[in-house]
Amino acid sequence: MRSHSGDKPFACDVCNRRFAHSGSLVKHTRTHTVQKPYECDVCKKKFGQSSSLVRHKRTHTGDKPYECDVCKRRFREFGTLVRHKRTHTRDKPYACDVCKKRFAYSGSLVTHKRTHTGQKSYECDICKKRFGHSNNLVSHKRTHTGDKPYECDVCKRRFTQLSNLVEHKRTHSGDKPYECEVCKKRFTKSGNLMRHKRRHTEEKPYECEVCKKRFTRKFSLTHHKKQHLLCNTCSREIVEPQDLDKHFLVFKHDGRYMCSKCDKQHISFMKSVQHIASQHANDGNYQCGLCQELESAEPSCVGYVCCVCDVVFDVPRLLEDHMANHDTKWSYY
Repeated sequence: MRSHSGDKPFACDVCNRRFAHSGSLVKHTRTHTVQKPYECDVCKKKFGQSSSLVRHKRTHTGDKPYECDVCKRRFREFGTLVRHKRTHTRDKPYACDVCKKRFAYSGSLVTHKRTHTGQKSYECDICKKRFGHSNNLVSHKRTHTGDKPYECDVCKRRFTQLSNLVEHKRTHSGDKPYECEVCKKRFTKSGNLMRHKRRHTEEKPYECEVCKKRFTRKFSLTHHKKQHLLCNTCSREIVEPQDLDKHFLVFKHDGRYMCSKCDKQHISFMKSVQHIASQHANDGNYQCGLCQELESAEPSCVGYVCCVCDVVFDVPRLLEDHMANHDTKWSYY
């Protein structure tokens, strides 16, 4: 009856958490005392609750009593079956109260919310890199140790993460559990299904912050961004030939631009920029003409000269306002 009334008369004297039944309180207090009265007769591992021991022993027996009625896949624990069935129903009962994004698992929601708070509670004791989830820290530390604890029982290939092993084993079984509800095409990985569905929705979530062009895949955005050469001071795109120091680019009499680093020639300035950005991005600093003009700390007898039309100003603020008039011309290149 207490499950209906909400009455919880039994309180933990350590954390004050309350329970409806004395048995639940007894089980809970073992989380504080680390008391583990239940022992596995196979490997001698101890547990705080008898139900935990029952689930553990299935790792020795291989027993999987819970079967999915859709794909017939079997599981050791009922909770795992419940979570698995959401891959078929697409049910996402957990919603973020900040951005309203929904998740199939409560753990995924907890991890996601850290993207809003910026919380990274777990630190690597080797390189001090921090993580928002303990599992990510465990996986990361294997990059230092080289540990690969998960082995494929078919080809003996080893993996650092269980999820990678699960995905790999599908290359042997041919299992494709993720289906597109639009065209019914099936995939071995949920990520592949997500990218595929963008073909139907035409969603392009990745945007280039330089030219605002959008892409369906992060890899495509990364490849695209190599075409831009940005000023190291103001992050503005280099779009004028005079913005590149002659140390990096030379304009030849035959109308070609030559890279002075490797002597490669191009018929257009932008092709040269793309080449320098992708091949020589770490060879030096690139600055736009405006930043070069404003580098002087004090006015000189020459003044501040516009690098586009050579108009002279007495103070840098006037030059900066003037340069805004050339924005439309710069976007033309």
